[in-house]
Amino acid sequence: MVWRSWVIVMPSLDTDDVAPIGALTISSFCRTYNVGRTFAYSEISKGRLEARKAGSRTIILKTEAERWAACLPTLKPSGLVAA
Repeated sequence: MVWRSWVIVMPSLDTDDVAPIGALTISSFCRTYNVGRTFAYSEISKGRLEARKAGSRTIILKTEAERWAACLPTLKPSGLVAA
């Protein structure tokens, strides 16, 4: 007799990562832009990133996140020697 074990994997319903359409939670913002939570909250407190409150949840509108990313300083190559 052969016994097989079957596991049903249900998608995670992580309520910490649910935001209205057109908005990002802090977690999803950090994942999308590859930044840490501390940096994200620092940008909010410095006024460079606008966040909103939806109840107890902090959200960032996608348009605001895109504006923030577009305003980041560009990286200038340095130390390159022309051939």
